Amino acid sequence: MSIPAKAHFCWIGTKLPWMYAFAVLSAADNSGLDEIILHHTDTLEEGEVKRTLLSDPRITLRKFDPTEELIGIARDADLPDLSLSDLYGKIASPAAKSDLLRYALLFRYGGIYLDMDTVTVKPLLTLLKNDPFIGSEIIVWPPHVRGSRSHLLKTKHKILSVVRTVCRCVPHGWKAFRKIEFLFPQGFNGAIMGASARHDWIRECMRAMVSLPAEIQVKPYSIGPHLLHETITHSKVKVYPPKFFYPISTEISQHLFRSYAAVDAEKILYAETNIVHWYASVRTKSIVGKITPDYIRDQKKTQMYAAIVNQAVPSLFAAIK
Repeated sequence: MSIPAKAHFCWIGTKLPWMYAFAVLSAADNSGLDEIILHHTDTLEEGEVKRTLLSDPRITLRKFDPTEELIGIARDADLPDLSLSDLYGKIASPAAKSDLLRYALLFRYGGIYLDMDTVTVKPLLTLLKNDPFIGSEIIVWPPHVRGSRSHLLKTKHKILSVVRTVCRCVPHGWKAFRKIEFLFPQGFNGAIMGASARHDWIRECMRAMVSLPAEIQVKPYSIGPHLLHETITHSKVKVYPPKFFYPISTEISQHLFRSYAAVDAEKILYAETNIVHWYASVRTKSIVGKITPDYIRDQKKTQMYAAIVNQAVPSLFAAIK
């Protein structure tokens, strides 16, 4: 069974910054998919961002009640009616709430789920052939290391962490990291994932999360990367290597927002890269409010993120007068 040609984004809150709108617009311009749907739990505030999204006929803004939606999805998945909605209510973090919603939306509708901190740079149609799929990223602390009692193993990864920090901090450190990233482990990331509707693996993931002890359910990453690690190891899931979705890894992604004398976005992307995940959780909070279409215009020759967005959203400047 193939994956439906639709992309799903999910937003919790009323204010949608431009940086996250760029994710939706870039998918509309480059993915080649039939539908781009932004599911939002709250009424989006009026303004230029919302008008721009509404003006694009390829994009659907869909407001939904997560409690009501999750009850219906739980029934469809043969789970207790309130299992998913109760879990959603217990989770405080918007990031963790979105971890739950991505599985639920994929189970009900099928398609490709993308986090809001992504930029789609190439068509995604070839991804539809692999049902289901997910991507891997370069990390330092995989679950088996965090839980290990081996001082030698933990020392090795502490050294890797220091090396990564150095590469993050020094100018052009991403280039040095590229040469040594093969030394680092990989982990699963659910920021980009796809499946057909009602897929057994997605059902398994939801069953696993509601079966976790209550004190584990609300811990960071428990229904995100940690859950993926547990379910993928014994499921037939296509795992794409980091080049496809995570060409510049967590922490190192800070280089996307550095200013340089000149940048070439193509140099940081691979031939295989079709989505760039820029890691909103990594030191970007102070940047989000500053980035607008004018910012992209001004910084496109000196900042890699701006250069990537400028190339990835050709409709943007035509839409904004």
